[in-house]
Amino acid sequence: MSQQRLTDLSFLEDLGMGDDDLLIEMIEMFLQNTPESLKQIQDYTEQKNWKKVAAEAHKLKPNLSYMGLERARDIIVDIEKTAKNDPDKNRIEHNITKVETICRQAYQELRQELNTLKT
Repeated sequence: MSQQRLTDLSFLEDLGMGDDDLLIEMIEMFLQNTPESLKQIQDYTEQKNWKKVAAEAHKLKPNLSYMGLERARDIIVDIEKTAKNDPDKNRIEHNITKVETICRQAYQELRQELNTLKT
């Protein structure tokens, strides 16, 4: 994966109108909730519970958008559609791996951003 920045916080910065506390809160929530959501999607995929895969993917979409992770959001949209319309366990697992890879880099970027905002 390239070292090009994946996250883009401009939406949150505009929303917060200079309120660093809002940025901090949103980043912390993302860092706390996203790994668990991805784990849930993986678990539901293993169980072939496509309705829950789709529901969890649907819940994750806005969080990825808030952090400017449009590529990850697009993949999550594909997971949601695949689970709803034509469940393909291998495709979903492959896409989960791609999202996790993107998110791992994003977590590092966001932790650095948090450190900057808190100083």
